[in-house]
Amino acid sequence: MHKQYFPQRCCMFLVGIFTMTLGIALSCKADLGTSPISSVPWVMSMFMPWSIGEITIVMNLLFIIAQPILLRQIYWRELLGQLITLIAFGYCIDFSMSLLDWVAPDTLFWQ
Repeated sequence: MHKQYFPQRCCMFLVGIFTMTLGIALSCKADLGTSPISSVPWVMSMFMPWSIGEITIVMNLLFIIAQPILLRQIYWRELLGQLITLIAFGYCIDFSMSLLDWVAPDTLFWQ
């Protein structure tokens, strides 16, 4: 990996995460359905005191914990990278939801 491109890659990574989470927040706010991976945290956030981002972190953390069990080998660098990405992803979902707090589409056209 070229170290000279590392800052640009980090910025592009953060832009990609933000774009994905903004799409998740828009689909949740529009009440038109969510992706299968986001539907569990979305429904659980409706009746639990945790936010959708926090539940996403917990759910995906369980997936990360299950990886070494299924693979029968531990890849520490990959697990650490997934953990950092997961935390950024979960809190970015909450940030995107707060950015779109004013969105309340009431007709099918606006949804």
